[in-house]
Amino acid sequence: MDQKGFLITMDTIFGLLITFILIITVINIFNTPFNSFSNDIISTDDVQDVMEIMATQTDVDGQTILGEMTNILISQNNSGESIKLAGFWAGKFLNETAPGMNYNLTENRNLHGISITSNGQMKNATNINCAIRNYGNYTFQLYFWK
Repeated sequence: MDQKGFLITMDTIFGLLITFILIITVINIFNTPFNSFSNDIISTDDVQDVMEIMATQTDVDGQTILGEMTNILISQNNSGESIKLAGFWAGKFLNETAPGMNYNLTENRNLHGISITSNGQMKNATNINCAIRNYGNYTFQLYFWK
């Protein structure tokens, strides 16, 4: 093969290579789903931050949300009414603090995992994050999901 034939062959090979690269690029662009994953991901910091606020931020009386819930549960001996009242305070706070989030707040030590307040079903939820906080003789667990 002479010099001219070699250049024509190399030119053809490079042309085909560029064509294959373009075809593969186009196929990948149209077959790749463009999902916004940022809307699906809940930061574990979110639930930790909310639980921290519930344990440390005080109201006018100098009481925290978890402190108020603990006092209600203790004063009424963990009755059904005390769980509802504690759930009311926690639900009000969570609805104001984390709008648009699904949550479930349980107590695991004395109430053995009973849900104190919730605004959604966890059984079909994905990407659930949780935070645990001990307050007095109670262990509260907060779950967040979308």
